[in-house]
Amino acid sequence: MPEQTGGAVEDVGRLITLMRSWARELSRPPESIRDAIDIALLAHERGHLVIAGGEGAGKSTLINALLGGEVSPTSDGWPGTVAPVYFSHGPQRTPRYLLVLHASDGTVAERETDRAGFDRHLLQEHNPDNTLGVLRGEVTLDHPLLRSGLRLVDLPGAQGVSAQVAEATRQLLTGTACTLVLVSLGRVSLSVLADVLRDIQASHHDIHLAAVVINEINASAVGPDRLAANLEMRRRAVRQLLPQSTDDTDVFVLHLLSLAGSGTDPTDTAGAGSDQREQWDEFVRRVTTRARDNGHTVAVAASRRALRLLDAALAERAAILDDLRFGRMSRAQREALAQRALTTAMAGAPGAATRAEESTRAAAWADVEAVVRRHSESIRALLDRHESQVAAQATLPLQQAKAIEKEIEEALAAATADINAAVARSGDDLIAALLTVHHDAVETFGSVLPTVEPVGDPNLQVTAGKPEIGAYTSLSSVARAILARLIEKGGSQRWRSASAQVLTASVIPLAAVLWPIGIVAPFTYYAMGGNRSDTLRAVRELRAQIITNLATGESGKLRASWLANRRSMAHAVAKQIREDLVALGGRTVEGTDGVIVGLAAQYEAVVRARAEIAARMPRLEHPSGGAPNSQ
Repeated sequence: MPEQTGGAVEDVGRLITLMRSWARELSRPPESIRDAIDIALLAHERGHLVIAGGEGAGKSTLINALLGGEVSPTSDGWPGTVAPVYFSHGPQRTPRYLLVLHASDGTVAERETDRAGFDRHLLQEHNPDNTLGVLRGEVTLDHPLLRSGLRLVDLPGAQGVSAQVAEATRQLLTGTACTLVLVSLGRVSLSVLADVLRDIQASHHDIHLAAVVINEINASAVGPDRLAANLEMRRRAVRQLLPQSTDDTDVFVLHLLSLAGSGTDPTDTAGAGSDQREQWDEFVRRVTTRARDNGHTVAVAASRRALRLLDAALAERAAILDDLRFGRMSRAQREALAQRALTTAMAGAPGAATRAEESTRAAAWADVEAVVRRHSESIRALLDRHESQVAAQATLPLQQAKAIEKEIEEALAAATADINAAVARSGDDLIAALLTVHHDAVETFGSVLPTVEPVGDPNLQVTAGKPEIGAYTSLSSVARAILARLIEKGGSQRWRSASAQVLTASVIPLAAVLWPIGIVAPFTYYAMGGNRSDTLRAVRELRAQIITNLATGESGKLRASWLANRRSMAHAVAKQIREDLVALGGRTVEGTDGVIVGLAAQYEAVVRARAEIAARMPRLEHPSGGAPNSQ
């Protein structure tokens, strides 16, 4: 949670930042250290205020009172929720509802819904025995109580949920700061509190009991003439039922139905009557303070564990650096260490590169496919229009043929440019993912064998302009080849033959006498309809090429060549990683002067980090008096 109690809490936040910087001296920190730091950060930034109690005790009503509106699912006369409901801060004032579901195939899915759909899934009366597989519900909204990072949790009875829900809840709450408020419906369910607390403890949640709320049905029970006696009676009962929490559990007697109708400010209890304002203010202050203090306590404990793990790993790192720089390792030992580093780094690199390609493929192809489809449809419509027009004519003048050719060429050029640009864009996420794989492999290698010289990024690019990368890139050349006969070539052999046949037949013998062959031949050919038939044939052949080359289906040439390029890039990166690491390990094994100097600098940095850890550890073992304390 954010710093709210002065320097001591701020120290935890700074310490977490420092731990991450010290961990970088390991090149790639072990997962156990990363997890410990993450847990400390989670506890520091966020705490859980868990509301629990018997069925129908008023848990949801208490949450509605805290959040100033009907945001939590409630059910009169029925058992409550089938899974936990979490309330956290969001940007919107209106609650947003999200369901987390366990599918029959074992996957977990999230589904946004409205309030009615949320109730249908979360309440036992609509979803008996949780047949819909709800793991949890999440409600986000902008509220002052939630802005500090606090999350409210409406926790169902541990015995009333499925094993999957119980395990999912345990995983979500483990390592976080959980502060418990028990709710009892007057004297009716007070005896249930001990059972509820035992259920929670049996579920292995590390939850600190902060308060017990007695939800009085009758508003007169909290009136000024009865409240003091009622409170004393309830406190005695709680001390008898929960002796282990006698010293640090506050008891409040509240009429929650009236409180739930108050405004958005949790301290605004005008709707509850002035008799309860003081008690409500004190309840909100106590439980939020306890939640914040528990967050600090858990963060300190997690930071202490992380520091111990980190210091041990840095000590091992320092020993290796010392042995390398002072030559206490034989060449054979250095080579063995380099081989182990290579094996460790390469164990997951090829698979990670493949997964990087697979995980970015669908979104990348969607963009390419949309561009291809648009141009394919546009060009085919253009060809259909020209075919219809030409087919309706008896002859086709040269200028019209040239105009048709120009329009088609321009459409093909625009399509090629747009498709190539889309393919280039489609590779952006893949390149970023593959660079991450490369960086991770280098870091993993360096965590086993300290290295000095940096490794540059591999040269990755989507080669959209090469014919083998996509058949669509040759469309312009294909079109030119098909449409070449539409271009005026007065001395072409084809037109010479056609005109010679015409002249031999003496169809227009005068032309042979009066006009130069360079003019007569093409004129005669066009005049006799040869240009019309060639144009129709070219348009139809081009349409077939478009259909084949721009097919976007699984078996289409375009997608196949695009996918082959992506897979080739992933394979090339895996190969490049091995080459880079072999070279890197070789330089470290050789132990040149530059390598020795670099290793010495790393050693000094590790020593400084360990010294700072040693200075910080006593403050975590024995927090100063200014630090907030857990109950």
